[in-house]
Amino acid sequence: VQLYFTDHELEQAATELGWAGEVKGPAGDYLMVVTSNIGGGKTDAIVSEDIDMTVDISDSGEITNTVKITRTHHGIDNELFTGVNNVDYVRLYVPRNSQLISAGEFEMPEPELFDRPQPYYEEDEDLAFSIASSYTDPESGTVVSEEFGKTVFGNWIQTKPGETEEVTFVYKLPWTLQTLSQEPDIVASFKDALGWHPNDEYTLFIQKQSGVINRNINVTVNVPESQEVLWSNALSENRTIKLSADETKDAFLGILLETDL
Repeated sequence: VQLYFTDHELEQAATELGWAGEVKGPAGDYLMVVTSNIGGGKTDAIVSEDIDMTVDISDSGEITNTVKITRTHHGIDNELFTGVNNVDYVRLYVPRNSQLISAGEFEMPEPELFDRPQPYYEEDEDLAFSIASSYTDPESGTVVSEEFGKTVFGNWIQTKPGETEEVTFVYKLPWTLQTLSQEPDIVASFKDALGWHPNDEYTLFIQKQSGVINRNINVTVNVPESQEVLWSNALSENRTIKLSADETKDAFLGILLETDL
């Protein structure tokens, strides 16, 4: 059940309870995967989804994320309501100014399936801004835009009854880990020699999509050999951190890293 309030006080009460569903703006890394069934019947209820996210931290402090989305259609061909092709437009909401490196395995619907706007339609300001600030990646056809203070990658997945489809997005974050990307000064080098090694932190907030329940999320963070994991709220072994979550609630990953200069 989703509710829409015109009363500001009711909306504020929902927000304070954490029920408003707005796109959140935490510091650090962020991911929200949003899927929209467009012309795919009632198939979302029988489509399961696995999201595998790999975070690679390089020796120079650059952070590259790979997000693989696997969708499985558990319906039977020609079954009423659910025995049709699941046509889904998927969007990744990621930190603003993230750079798309590559994306692939998409399938766009046929052009004749799209309705065209009538001349008398009025332009929506939010939609107009989204279109004006977007561009299409020539390699993958992925639409790159901005919404709610995030960079958004959007493209199409089509999954037939009884089949499984996978798509992948690879992108680089707009910031680096400071101790790896900058030359240490004299003070930092002196402290390091005395055993006071500099620290970095990596945090990831995964926001759930409202109404989605058939989704599992697995995150793997690979840390370079120059760093040690001092603390994490997830399973850590040999510079690899793993977190598993589902779509019943938001998820958070925090890692404290130590660098031996």
